[in-house]
Amino acid sequence: MVSTASGEDAERWREAARLRDECPGWVIIWLARTREYRAYQDSQSRRAATLTAITAADLAAQIRQATPGRR
Repeated sequence: MVSTASGEDAERWREAARLRDECPGWVIIWLARTREYRAYQDSQSRRAATLTAITAADLAAQIRQATPGRR
């Protein structure tokens, strides 16, 4: 039997995978321990962005704001 928490985490991991497909140039993960999404800009720059959000929608909004000109 799958517990509710692990079922919720599985959905969050699917959301992170969907965001990775939609946001090239970003490494996006779900951290179950801290219950948050993280996105790291895939860049060699020392000033590459690191973003954190509680929901996938909030993270997507932050990514759009951090990468103007992209959808």
